[in-house]
Amino acid sequence: LEFRRVLFRSVSQSRYVRETNDLRNNEIFAVTTNTATTAPSAVVYYKDNGTITQTNVTALSTDGVVNSILIVGDYAVLLRDTASNESHLWSTLANVRSATTAFTAVTTGYVASKGATGGYVLDVANVWLCAKGGYIYKMSNPTTGVSVVEAGSVTAQNLSAIDGYGQQIIAVGA
Repeated sequence: LEFRRVLFRSVSQSRYVRETNDLRNNEIFAVTTNTATTAPSAVVYYKDNGTITQTNVTALSTDGVVNSILIVGDYAVLLRDTASNESHLWSTLANVRSATTAFTAVTTGYVASKGATGGYVLDVANVWLCAKGGYIYKMSNPTTGVSVVEAGSVTAQNLSAIDGYGQQIIAVGA
């Protein structure tokens, strides 16, 4: 079992645990990876009281790897960049917490071979996704598609991480 990017989220406040050393009353969301021969990816949810649940992502077969997980408001968003599977999947946090397998795939706005690899969440309506080929997408609602804000004109390199401060973003890659 291999874990991909892990996201910490504070229950009592709407900021991430990485901003505080107080791990009491917090949640951890992680996503496992999969390959063409393994079961679908899963979202693992940990509550500081010791509760661990796992939600298999049944919207996936074994044909696509989940790159990372983002918490966007009341949604868990999974990113996929595998060729012919460029998309994100979403589910409510309530479903993830209760291990209900209800992820919905969204492909609208993604360009072929330019799948998202990472994300920066400013707020629910302002989520930027870095992608292959130097692409950057903006998501305004996890339940709908994305729009291209940078079509690889600055760099054609695959971007692997994105972060920001307010509306200023920085993306890096290989």
